[in-house]
Amino acid sequence: MQEGASRRSQIRVLRHVLQVVPESRTANLSQLTIITTQLSIKNYTHALGVIAQLLKNHSLSHLQREVLETCQEEYNLGVDANKQAIEDVKAGDIFGALSSLSAASDAPVNCEDAFSEGKEASLLPREDDLASKISVLALAILTLLKSKSSIP
Repeated sequence: MQEGASRRSQIRVLRHVLQVVPESRTANLSQLTIITTQLSIKNYTHALGVIAQLLKNHSLSHLQREVLETCQEEYNLGVDANKQAIEDVKAGDIFGALSSLSAASDAPVNCEDAFSEGKEASLLPREDDLASKISVLALAILTLLKSKSSIP
């Protein structure tokens, strides 16, 4: 049942991507991977902006500040990994792209884990949730591309 709900969520995100990025309607799988990864970069950059705003709040506890700094580091690493994934896809290195997208997809998960480990309520639940969905979508499209182009 959870798998079905996850698939429905991915389909909703994909529909949103198709509406937001008109070029995606005629894109092949490589191009869709790049489009969703670019969307992921924009989303991660937005999350970094939210984190920066939150860090300006002087009433944060020391632990909240530490967790947000961890999230900031994770999202920065995620942006870099997403950029590398785009370069890998353009170069035809699907396995490199899979590795990069997988690393990038860790950012929102690690951010939420940092809140959980600190026994803090997440300050970024929507940002982390959307970032996870877009990352999973990019990985799913790339996995489909890999299966279409696999050589035994």
